[in-house]
Amino acid sequence: MVFQHVDPMLFLPQRMNLINVEHRGFMVHAMAGTRPSPRHEDWAIATIQPLLGNIITFQAVREVLDDFFTDVARVQICSIKPSYLGQALVQFARIPMRDSLVLNSPHQFGGHFHFFCSSQLGLQLEKDIVQYRGLVDAFRTPL
Repeated sequence: MVFQHVDPMLFLPQRMNLINVEHRGFMVHAMAGTRPSPRHEDWAIATIQPLLGNIITFQAVREVLDDFFTDVARVQICSIKPSYLGQALVQFARIPMRDSLVLNSPHQFGGHFHFFCSSQLGLQLEKDIVQYRGLVDAFRTPL
């Protein structure tokens, strides 16, 4: 439910006058007919642990994830992109596929553990870390 400013002239019947009241904007109560559709529900953040001490390119991470999805998980993937939240952002073809991998994490494959979390959870964790760092910096400054 939202209150929005509107032009009342559009809704006045013919031969009716508008009386303006000072310091009061004309508002109308509006409700959305449906719930907004969820965004990015088919994305997951993939993290592979333990990684060796060597520098690993994103192409190597992509190949490991492709092998995992085709050989072990047997799920359809739309895209795999690099991410600062983990090693990769993975877009699944169907939301239930992502949900099953997130709920059953970690997955062992090739001597590594593959962790998946929903992209919404990852963004929330990032916001919490930024707020925590802001509080720490605020307490460090002398008064």
